Amino acid sequence: MATHVSGIYRYEACLDALDAIYDDKKESHEYGLRLTVTNNNMVAMILLLADVLKPVNVPSLALHSSDINLMDVDSKVKAACNELECIIEHAQAHQQEMFFSKAQQLFEECNERTNLC
Repeated sequence: MATHVSGIYRYEACLDALDAIYDDKKESHEYGLRLTVTNNNMVAMILLLADVLKPVNVPSLALHSSDINLMDVDSKVKAACNELECIIEHAQAHQQEMFFSKAQQLFEECNERTNLC
């Protein structure tokens, strides 16, 4: 399920970049952004969306295509619904291939980076 490339793999690098920018400028909007993206609720939402948006993207791209074939749309929507059902089952079973399963690891990373002063 989580075989596609996701920005979540670059999360720590993004935090490093935000830290470096804040260290250089010491401006409040960098600090605010950094606080936002290290908030546990935000991290959980990012991880959940990384899982959910992949199957939703397939029918969306088909619907926005210039060479749309309306005969294919129904099968793409059904496939997306099936994948979303699988995501629910995997989440309930706490399966490790979901991005959301990485929440505790990223929460710990965020907690280690709380001091920016």
